[in-house]
Amino acid sequence: MASSLIKFGKKIKNISFIKPIYNVYAFYKDRKRNKAMTKHSIEIIRKVSDISFSLDRYIWLDYGTLLGAYRDNNIISHDIDIDLSCFIDDKDDIHNKFITSGFKLLYIYEPINKNNINKLIVQYTYLYKNVTIDLFFYAKPNNKNIITTYFFSYIPTGPYSGNYRVMEVFNPLLGFKKITFLDSTIWIPENTEEYLKENYGESFLTPDKNYDYITSAKNYNEISEDQCLAKKIILK
Repeated sequence: MASSLIKFGKKIKNISFIKPIYNVYAFYKDRKRNKAMTKHSIEIIRKVSDISFSLDRYIWLDYGTLLGAYRDNNIISHDIDIDLSCFIDDKDDIHNKFITSGFKLLYIYEPINKNNINKLIVQYTYLYKNVTIDLFFYAKPNNKNIITTYFFSYIPTGPYSGNYRVMEVFNPLLGFKKITFLDSTIWIPENTEEYLKENYGESFLTPDKNYDYITSAKNYNEISEDQCLAKKIILK
C-alpha cells in the first residue's frame, strides 16, 4: 500500500498545477531531514563505528558523507542522508547488527526478477531518529583494485514507469584507513582523493549544491531496462 501511494505521488508531482505545491512540500521535508542530520549525525556515526569494530567488518563512508568528511571534516551542510558501504559478503551480519542497534530498515531496492541476477543488485535504506542511512554493497576488489556496486534511478514515464533503472558503479579501492570523524573512529578508502574524483570530478574540493551524479559522473554504466529493472520495497 505504501509503495503504491509513493509511486502515485511520483507520477503526479510534475503535473503543472501540482508541481508548485509539491516543491514547497519537498523543501520543508528536506529541511526537516537536514535538521535531524545536524542533531543526530554524531550519534549515528558512533553507532556505525561500534558496529564495524565489534564485528571486525569494514563499513566505510561513501559518496556525499565521504566527501564531507574529507573536504570539510563534517557532514555537508545541506545533506539529508548518510551514505555508507560494506562488502556484500558481510551484508547479513551488518544488517542484523544495525537492527539490534536501533536502526529500522525502511527501503530495499532489488531486481524485479531475481532469476540469475547478480546478488550485488541490492541497496538497503535505514531510518534512525528521522535520519535516513543508505547502505551500499560492493563486491571485493578485482585484480585491478576496482570495486563494483549498484544504485537505482526512478523512471517517471514511459513503459517502465514506476520502476527503477539500475546503474553499475565502479570505484577504485587500494584498501582502507581509519580517521576520526564526528568524534568516532571510522573507515574510509585509503585512496580517498582518487575515489572522490571518480564520483565528483577533479573539482570535488569546490562545493557545488547543484551537482548531479547522473549527468556528471563517468564511473557508472546504465543497465538497459530490458536486461534488468529494479523495484523499491517500502517497509515502513
